[in-house]
Amino acid sequence: EQWNPDNPGDQNDPTTGLYNRFVATINSATAALPSGDTFSFKGMAWMQGETDAASLAKSNAYEANLTQFISRIRQDVGVAEMPFSIGQLGAVPGRDGMGIVQNAQAAIAARDENVSLVITSDYALQSDNLHFTSASQERLGTDFSAGLQGQTTGIQIANPSFESINQSDGGVNSRNVSGWEQSSIPTTGNYNPNTTFYSNNRALDLLGGEVGSMDGTNVLFFANNNGNQHVTQTLSTMAKVGRSYKLTVAVGDRDLSSRPEFGGYLIQLLSDGQVVATLSSTESPSDGTFTDVTLCYTFVAGDPIGPLGIRLGTNGPASGVATDFDNVRLSPVLLGDCNLDGAVNFSDIPAFIEFLTTAVYLEEADCNLDGSISFSDIPPFIEILILS
Repeated sequence: EQWNPDNPGDQNDPTTGLYNRFVATINSATAALPSGDTFSFKGMAWMQGETDAASLAKSNAYEANLTQFISRIRQDVGVAEMPFSIGQLGAVPGRDGMGIVQNAQAAIAARDENVSLVITSDYALQSDNLHFTSASQERLGTDFSAGLQGQTTGIQIANPSFESINQSDGGVNSRNVSGWEQSSIPTTGNYNPNTTFYSNNRALDLLGGEVGSMDGTNVLFFANNNGNQHVTQTLSTMAKVGRSYKLTVAVGDRDLSSRPEFGGYLIQLLSDGQVVATLSSTESPSDGTFTDVTLCYTFVAGDPIGPLGIRLGTNGPASGVATDFDNVRLSPVLLGDCNLDGAVNFSDIPAFIEFLTTAVYLEEADCNLDGSISFSDIPPFIEILILS
């Protein structure tokens, strides 16, 4: 309510009607410039959302509210496509709408090419595990600047290794996991594995060992599976027809915890909130460690096209089971770009033929995503050429 452009607020209460006060401040500042001086608006940086995350009603309205806010401020300063950089909400313990707000912020950045997202899940926090340190505040300013200048590249994933909120050796957080919207908060969270859970834990690591394909010392956990548990993250990247994506996740199967049975895994790639590809199994990749599993998918005409998303969960209802996840990675693969010039066209044909006739492997030439290059890649290569 405080930043609603259509809410004038109470003029006797400085905490209300903030949008109108903000625009008035801009207007008075520009009016005070010396005669003859010129100015332009280069962009706006926005770091907000903790109060919205405290209410599910406000969290669910956040995407529409912020979209309206961005449109209105561009209108009121007279710059239709003014760059806008969103500082994604960081770790806010105990606020069930945190993941919803974070996903909304990412979705807005994906849908508007002049909006960028600054992911803050790996920023250092003060001892209250809430506010940024001074160094993180400086980093925020630098990252805002890069975003406003269009220098943010690649697919960004918030908290991909579940290090936020950091746990001590053996410590467990059974509430919010920064960057991820949780379907069942009491039975998901992040923790720092020790030899209570994995026997081959690196005992010399005072922060808790790293096991197998882990990255860092904390992981995501699911416990007491009810058959419908998952965490979801919306990304600030739009899906594209003809573009392939490779999603890799480390799956952990405990061998020494009080819940030793494996709960299976469910890994999904989403677009515009809809599932486009699924990799699932009830079989453990390997007992007592973390093992990478990979899902590949190529978008085709007719697929939902919107912000990309990732969903992780368990597979099948059961009690007394557990599954852990870590080290989430998503990368685009431009299948058919055999000469690596960033486009797929007829100039890729000679390079594709060369890879067919040699033992050299190139991911872009593996058009059927089977891990090798052979004559079976010819039909999908031709289809990709036509789509491009």
